[in-house]
Amino acid sequence: MRAVCKRYGREVMITETSHIGHNRGPWLREVAAMAETLLSDGEPLRGVCLYPILGMPEWHDRDVWTPMGLWDPLCHRDPTAGRLVCTPMLDALRSAEKVEALHRRMTSPMKDASPVRPGERPHQESRIATIPRSALRKASRLR
Repeated sequence: MRAVCKRYGREVMITETSHIGHNRGPWLREVAAMAETLLSDGEPLRGVCLYPILGMPEWHDRDVWTPMGLWDPLCHRDPTAGRLVCTPMLDALRSAEKVEALHRRMTSPMKDASPVRPGERPHQESRIATIPRSALRKASRLR
């Protein structure tokens, strides 16, 4: 991550990242710890995107369902029948809220922000925790 920041000299966002099965909670805690370290060290980390947020069928076989999100379907044959929350991942996501607070302190206001060049988008505030609190509360009720 540091090498990427140094190489490109730009802000970085970790995207489309996840883990499967029972490793989801520990993995998310590891990502949050890494994000906290990078932010504390002043690296330009703009956010972390969890993908997918729901379990999903494999690309090569839609009958094989991979548990890799915050929610898994009750029945793989009928993904609309309801969902179960992955409790270790939910707990890890809640504990990552402190990283969001650190991110806000480190990026607001952006005193050292460089001017916007022609063709670039202006800086927009980003978030480490990308799931609204209302969704976390709803997930808790589904336990």
